[in-house]
Amino acid sequence: MIGLHPHGEHVCICTKCGAEIAVAANTKCNTQTCPVCGNPMVAKEAGERRLSGSNIAQNGDVTLPTWLVASSIGLVIGIVFGPVLLASTREGALKLARIAEEKLKQR
Repeated sequence: MIGLHPHGEHVCICTKCGAEIAVAANTKCNTQTCPVCGNPMVAKEAGERRLSGSNIAQNGDVTLPTWLVASSIGLVIGIVFGPVLLASTREGALKLARIAEEKLKQR
């Protein structure tokens, strides 16, 4: 069933006052408002499909945070395709030629 919480019953906590409520498996904390102050609620503990803080070891495997994977991919793409894209324009090719000349002069 779509929308089921992957961890069964769980606890939501208020982002402002810290009030806690228990919710059923089919209830997402980010859809709840605090019964005390009306502010948004979040899950108190991260489940096995979410991350809390840094890496989490599960069954001997290490799960990497999404931001780390995405930034690594972006860095590699930038390093590989950056010069190619720069050289594909006239101004970029001239800039790369100037940089190469400067480096040769430094030797």
